[in-house]
Amino acid sequence: MSQPFTSAHRLVADPLYPSLKAYLIGATGLAYYTDKDSELATRVSQRLAELGLRDCGSYLALLKEGPRGETELDRLIE
Repeated sequence: MSQPFTSAHRLVADPLYPSLKAYLIGATGLAYYTDKDSELATRVSQRLAELGLRDCGSYLALLKEGPRGETELDRLIE
């Protein structure tokens, strides 16, 4: 099994990062992150590490899981 992300730089290189970013901005309205990849990726990589997830695709899938995803979205932006 792959190791969880520990680096925001690696996260931005993930092919699904743009999709995750677009979803997060759309779901939260936090347009602040439109040009702040480093800050957003740092927050997301911390959540990935805490959850033991390894990539943007798995995190995006979690965020789309109804109530569980809504709870995680709240944790990300608090």
